[in-house]
Amino acid sequence: MAYNDRSLRGVGGWLMFFILTLTVFGPLRAVATTAQSLYTDPSVATTYGASWATLQIVEWTLVAASVGASIWLGWRLYAVHVWRSVQLVLVGLWTLGPLTLIIDLVVASLFARTSPFDHIGVIAPELLRGFVYAAIWTAYLLRSERVANTYDRYPESDSLSAVFE
Repeated sequence: MAYNDRSLRGVGGWLMFFILTLTVFGPLRAVATTAQSLYTDPSVATTYGASWATLQIVEWTLVAASVGASIWLGWRLYAVHVWRSVQLVLVGLWTLGPLTLIIDLVVASLFARTSPFDHIGVIAPELLRGFVYAAIWTAYLLRSERVANTYDRYPESDSLSAVFE
């Protein structure tokens, strides 16, 4: 559903800010919070004992996958102006953040030999933040004039015939 006013078109404004959060700010935050949670408290290493080295590898692999997916989604929005890009980003918003946190919780619990429910209070604020982030940007992507004008949902069915006119 493109709007009549085509002046709001292309990557700019809030859309550009969102892409920056996907490609720069989010990945930096992920690396910083992982480093902080792993290395600022020396008792973390003793809690995991012999599995500490393996846990670090798993945690950083999870961060790398999350950062890679986030950067890819941002690039896709920036470079590929079809509605499918928006759909992929919406799926990524709702799965990437919350799913990564849940996997992190389960992995850390397995290595510490504790129940994931013992640590749910630790990730609850992060889960809430992820859901709020996803809800705000979902609303923006679905309601924005700029997004509607940039990523055409229903391309004209006779656009191929226009080539031959």
